[in-house]
Amino acid sequence: PLYADDLQFANNDQNTNFYFDHSYHFECEEKNIVGVCDYGIKVTAAVQKNNIYGVQFHPEKSQTSGLKLFRGFLNNI
Repeated sequence: PLYADDLQFANNDQNTNFYFDHSYHFECEEKNIVGVCDYGIKVTAAVQKNNIYGVQFHPEKSQTSGLKLFRGFLNNI
């Protein structure tokens, strides 16, 4: 599940499942992390800096959760 507090993720439940297709993950400054998932360690799944967002998962393959995420982005631009 993705654990996120950010406005863009507000249309999804706090613990939302998204589709991950690989085990790669990125590291960044803690202040830019807006979503994490737990694979035995805390893995950064979503980042935000100013008006730029990035996600490590595939919202386009995440069915209802992905559609809600896209809706959240579109409603806030």
